[in-house]
Amino acid sequence: MVIDEYRDINRELFFNDIIPRYRPCVFRGLCSAWPLVKKGRESSHGFAQYLLESSAGHHADVVDIFYAPPGADGRMHYNDAMNGFNFNKLKVPFSHCLERLLLAQRENPSPLIYMGSTPTEDLLPRLKHENPMTLLGNSIKPRLWLGGKTLVQPHYDVSDNIAVVVAGRRRFTLFPPDQIGNLYVGPIDVTPAGQPMSLVPINNPDLQKFPRYADAQKNKVVVELEPGDAIFIPSLWWHGVEGLESFNGLVNYWWKSSALANDDPYAALIHGVLTISSLPEPERHAWKAFFDHYVFQEGGHPLDHLPESARGVLSTMTPELQQLIRSYLYARMGIK
Repeated sequence: MVIDEYRDINRELFFNDIIPRYRPCVFRGLCSAWPLVKKGRESSHGFAQYLLESSAGHHADVVDIFYAPPGADGRMHYNDAMNGFNFNKLKVPFSHCLERLLLAQRENPSPLIYMGSTPTEDLLPRLKHENPMTLLGNSIKPRLWLGGKTLVQPHYDVSDNIAVVVAGRRRFTLFPPDQIGNLYVGPIDVTPAGQPMSLVPINNPDLQKFPRYADAQKNKVVVELEPGDAIFIPSLWWHGVEGLESFNGLVNYWWKSSALANDDPYAALIHGVLTISSLPEPERHAWKAFFDHYVFQEGGHPLDHLPESARGVLSTMTPELQQLIRSYLYARMGIK
């Protein structure tokens, strides 16, 4: 699979042409003019100093980091019992996080230190204004990720995502959503950040242990990003992320394209596990037909033979109808 790359992109093209394709793509040099990127190209120490100056006195604020000793080899993964992970989650001052990452550059082998998905609005109030994401509106808030030579196993997000490399280099390994059965996913209720991860080491897969991964490899795409490059990852696309330098930084933006995105489809999936997965096989297949008809609408709108006014919960979705359906569900589940 080949990933599309652009060097000239604007908001109109992004929303009208790229998003509807539902495929990842790369925007080369999109954010090269950012002060944060320029500092990242100069040195890791200059980059860290810019972040501290942007923190406006908040560098003592506590952030979450993942930590593991050198034996983890930078790979963030489950533990052997599959009931936890090979790293610990710690709370440290932001300035301490930066200091520890800078020190780790000189350690060989180095420990796993990773600060992920940290909101910047309060911690780094200058960041958003000095480093604007021109493809998105101001309401979508940036998040900061820092680390060394770390590898995050393939996982997915339930939101659309633009990720910008601001220091170091990162390698992205992507798989379409329909490869879920070939990725040998870990437990869905034991996750580092909400979504489960693939068990297969992407740099050294064991095809005897994970034979279906051979089919996943036929559908994967791998791309490396330099500082200033950005990648668009649609929701539910699997992506593994590897830091290729001893110091790496990334800024990302999550949003949902639907204007009626207050509800979580993942919750519907878990509810389906609760209510349908243990039914006898013939009944499960019967429910699958109902879902295909009413939810996925594979044959078109299931009530297109009725006027809009008579379609009830299958009418065009509005905030009012959304609330009505939510209230109905709460009543069915006995939630007051």
